[in-house]
Amino acid sequence: MKKLLIILISCCFLSGAFAQGITRQVVSPAGGNGTSGSSLLSWTIGETVANLGTSYSTTPFFQGFQMPTGYNDTIQYVTLHRGWNYLSTFINTKKTAEAIFEDSGLPWSNASGISVVNRIQGGYNPTPAFPDPEESSFRWDVYSGYQAYVHQTNPVTLTFKGTVVTPAEKTFPEGWSMIPMLIPEKNMWTSDFFAAASVEDKALLIRSIDGHAAIYMAGMTMGNFLMEVGGAYDVFFNEAPSAAVDFTEITGVTAKAGNAFSYPETPWNIPVANINPHTIGVPADALASLQYGDVIGAFTADGFCAGMGGYYGQGFAFLVYGMNESYGIDGFNEDDQMNFRVYRPSTKEVFNLDVDFEASYDDDIFVENGISIVKGVKVVEGINEYITNVDLFPNPATTVVNLTIKGTFSEDAMAYVYSLEDGKLHSKTPVTANTEINVSNLKAGVYSVKIVDAEQVIVKKFVKK
Repeated sequence: MKKLLIILISCCFLSGAFAQGITRQVVSPAGGNGTSGSSLLSWTIGETVANLGTSYSTTPFFQGFQMPTGYNDTIQYVTLHRGWNYLSTFINTKKTAEAIFEDSGLPWSNASGISVVNRIQGGYNPTPAFPDPEESSFRWDVYSGYQAYVHQTNPVTLTFKGTVVTPAEKTFPEGWSMIPMLIPEKNMWTSDFFAAASVEDKALLIRSIDGHAAIYMAGMTMGNFLMEVGGAYDVFFNEAPSAAVDFTEITGVTAKAGNAFSYPETPWNIPVANINPHTIGVPADALASLQYGDVIGAFTADGFCAGMGGYYGQGFAFLVYGMNESYGIDGFNEDDQMNFRVYRPSTKEVFNLDVDFEASYDDDIFVENGISIVKGVKVVEGINEYITNVDLFPNPATTVVNLTIKGTFSEDAMAYVYSLEDGKLHSKTPVTANTEINVSNLKAGVYSVKIVDAEQVIVKKFVKK
């Protein structure tokens, strides 16, 4: 009898809830659990159950029962994570940025967690979009891709309401463009995109913001990955004046949650995504000296890994990121030389890597939006001595500077202190794992510590008070 009463009360509540238009949050009349996309939901009697799914393909849970609402052909959710994101939508909203924020339940300010959104339309010229209040009249364009930076730890979900766009042929100009995903509920392999673009001598490169890249050149494919709905992707076309892509010819792959990019495990730091990265293509025939599972890393002069890619039996491509001090992102400066190492998981060893590049491209010099094509690589066996990281403290300093050095190095490794004002050498100190340098006799100013070991040079700066 008690069970029957609960069911009757539940039915009355359900009819009242839906009559009042409650769609995202209701009170559960009974306990249970289940999954919604990549989220696990569980509830007890009387507990509030919210739709925790953030993907457009997620079927939410209401009242402990799965309701087949989907995105209802009029709503799409796009979740943005901390750092840079590329985003697009197949929902044509025709709404202002302010209305999109209101639909998403986000405040119209940086407090929403989104500090900048750039629209990429036509070629590759970013236009500030929102959340700048002065641009509140800006209207979303479904045929553009967008760059968004989220500065808070928790993800931010944008809600787009409107009509579904029908896939069509779209024309892109020569050079870099950002393409939106125009196939509702479907992901797309880059190989399918190349085929739809009649890629021969047209599309050269596709990249995302998270480390994925794919290159087609002279019949060689380096990398192939899923382009996901809700994302936007950089594409380089080398045909003038334009290249047409027939999206109607692409059937796509049914979208699934949780297909996020992840870097291979290495002893290095994880590269931090930034816009305008440099792309390195590595064809299969250049990898004779590598073993299955080896990871190539690109390193700055101070030992920071700014990009990596794994070899799994076929050609691949990976992104190398630049520095952006405004967002606290470390990486290469323009025209810096890129140094390469290999991590071998089977033996947990790290070796230096000699890389031979196609000279007609950007070679081993970092260039924003640059492209380098590898001709061959050679693992330098027996040279497993390298410094992986150097911590300098305190900074600013008064009497001493301490260096904590990780990795291995030779007995000839030295630390040199230079003045940035005139380049004068003030001292040199043999390097140990914990090196102390006396700086009490230096005048106030900015100095650099250059750690040199064989061909490896790492530079750190400090301020003397």
